[in-house]
Amino acid sequence: QVPEDVPHTYHDKYLLSEFLVNSALAAQINSLEAIGLDSEKLNQLKKWSENRSVTLCLAGRETCDFIRTEERNVESDTQYVTEVKTTFGSGKIVDKSVHKVTEHFWNFKAEYTLFAYQGTNRSEQVVLRTRSMSTELKTSSKSTPYSKSRSIPTLELNITYLLSNLNSELQLGFTIDRKKSSCHTPRRNEQVYSALSYFSYAKSWTDSVRNYFINSLFNVQKNHGLDLNSITDNKIFVPVVPLFENTSSANFITENGSEKFLATICPTNTDSGDSVILPVCDINSFLHEQKRSINEKFTQLEEVFPKDKELITSAEATLIVSLMNFGKICEFYKDGVDYIEEMLRK
Repeated sequence: QVPEDVPHTYHDKYLLSEFLVNSALAAQINSLEAIGLDSEKLNQLKKWSENRSVTLCLAGRETCDFIRTEERNVESDTQYVTEVKTTFGSGKIVDKSVHKVTEHFWNFKAEYTLFAYQGTNRSEQVVLRTRSMSTELKTSSKSTPYSKSRSIPTLELNITYLLSNLNSELQLGFTIDRKKSSCHTPRRNEQVYSALSYFSYAKSWTDSVRNYFINSLFNVQKNHGLDLNSITDNKIFVPVVPLFENTSSANFITENGSEKFLATICPTNTDSGDSVILPVCDINSFLHEQKRSINEKFTQLEEVFPKDKELITSAEATLIVSLMNFGKICEFYKDGVDYIEEMLRK
């Protein structure tokens, strides 16, 4: 239920603030799992983060190479009709003008890799997804339509914050230090400020990645006839919601089936019948719904987009959608902690 409709203590607001961070980070790991993160890779990233920063990076290169020139004759749509009369009768002569068309063909190739690296060592990478694709372009000018070779804008996100909230068993256990003098409310404290900063950068990063694909790379492929409006995360569930459980009417569940997650949320003493905070099994149900809705969206995109070597394929569509979900989680988190602060002012 909406927290303001459930009797609760001031301490519960802190627990809800912690609940939102843990849910958001677990949901982001789900988003990354959909595009290549697995247990082995996550363990490696966690190990790296113990002594140096870890960065998630999209990098790549585009090239445009000349292939050939073709010439062909093209008839004009305009006809010229001449009437002829002779002693033997009359007739018509139809003429059309013909002009020569010269066309130049180019091979535009793009390759990108989404990977993580430790510190400044980009030579050792944990790769989530990598692709190489190309399309043929046609121009009337011999001038290259795009740069002969260029690196795409490198887009980086420091994910050390996410990894620092995982313990050695890949359990999330974000907490707020209520004893610090800088801790004023469930939102106004050092730990939440750090979370807000990370999620803000993460949202900007996902927007930049989407912008590269949608507004730069995809514009190269002409007359593709594909529905780019279907590349949206609107129907993917975001499991980051500020909710309390009315303990007077709740039915407590101790198990959550056999669903497996790369990262789990540390059980706390709130997972009992006397707390208004949702138990971990309910959070897991939300996370399960997120994964299910991601898979459903991927299936839909694979029906709309091809799997060939062109620039716009199901691989790019699923990557964008998953990262859009990654970014929307950031928005839901901010809205959630802002809501907690608003409750204090009512």
